[in-house]
Amino acid sequence: MNYLFMVIFLMITPIAYASSGVEPVPVFDWVALLITLFGEHGQVIAAWVSVALVIWSQVRQLIPPAWLAKLPNWLIDVLEFLAANKGKAGNESWNDPKHIKRVGT
Repeated sequence: MNYLFMVIFLMITPIAYASSGVEPVPVFDWVALLITLFGEHGQVIAAWVSVALVIWSQVRQLIPPAWLAKLPNWLIDVLEFLAANKGKAGNESWNDPKHIKRVGT
């Protein structure tokens, strides 16, 4: 009998929550935002920027860190950020352009 009550309780509770009036979540439309910001070509611009960032993140792996170490620190930070190579996702220190620039090897 206790098992039956438990099953009934577990079945009725979700139904009670589902029947109550739930406020709809406001819809955030990315397409409308892109069109508002960039005009009718907003989706195309966002697609090309996304493709360029994916390509940069793949090409960045092939560039030796000694080459990037020759650039200014702010540019290294921007390029590493765009390649999603900052913070916890960053390179080991032996492969980090800023470390190579500091150590001078």
